[in-house]
Amino acid sequence: MLDYHLFLTLASLLLCSLLFARSIVLRRRAAAHSDLLYEQQIALQKYQEELSQIEQSVIREQYFKTSLQQAEVTTELQKSRISFHQDRQKLKVPERYAYVQSMFRSGMQTEDVALTLGMSCHEISQLRNLSALAENTNRLGRKTNVAAS
Repeated sequence: MLDYHLFLTLASLLLCSLLFARSIVLRRRAAAHSDLLYEQQIALQKYQEELSQIEQSVIREQYFKTSLQQAEVTTELQKSRISFHQDRQKLKVPERYAYVQSMFRSGMQTEDVALTLGMSCHEISQLRNLSALAENTNRLGRKTNVAAS
């Protein structure tokens, strides 16, 4: 019986030592994983800070672009219209019609023509209509002249 009790005691002692060794191994692994997790958290914080800085620089850049566009528009609006009026007075009315007509034939839009000639979109629309009327009148006049001959 002594052998049985001795065997159980030794087996229990061996089992306890194995469990103790296993717990030490698991604690070391947990500590290694904890260190790795801590390093990854620090790296993540570093990347978050970099991302925040990048986002701030993008926001500043967008604000700058918006401000620049607003400044360009303001500058265009503040330009003196005197030079535009002087240039416009130098042109004869039929030449203006011809310019507008040729720009529309080349595929330009009303806004582009207005910017090029320094006139308002409404004026360009009126000139386009007047040039179309003048062209129709010229055609009718030619037909009348041909019929009279």
